[in-house]
Amino acid sequence: MSLDAAVRKTKTITIGEDINENPVSVTVRGLNASDFAELMNNYEDLMLMLFDGEFDWSSEKAIGNEVMTRTPKLAYLAIAMACDEPDKAYAVSQLPMPVQVELFMSVYQLTMPQGAKETSKKLQQLLAPLFVSAKQ
Repeated sequence: MSLDAAVRKTKTITIGEDINENPVSVTVRGLNASDFAELMNNYEDLMLMLFDGEFDWSSEKAIGNEVMTRTPKLAYLAIAMACDEPDKAYAVSQLPMPVQVELFMSVYQLTMPQGAKETSKKLQQLLAPLFVSAKQ
């Protein structure tokens, strides 16, 4: 199988209406390693909080609200990256919170399709060396 044949899963979400009352939608994708590196470089302390083993990933229902309220700037950038518009984090910050949570949860589900517990454990293992050096 060729890498070209791999299909990147996406989800299109209606986020409101324009001035002519036409629906406005965005398409999000899951985050990749490059995105995680960018998030780590921009929000190291927040990434540490999420992936150093202290964050409670047991309730998928609460994860969106937790991340949006505890680490909103990281969430805005993650959503903007998932829309392939990383320079639009401020625009994401101006959306109503329910829309932000819906967008974040879609990004989360596309990034961690096996579920939070399993994927977050793998991410903790991959990111552990970064956390050790960041804490020193």
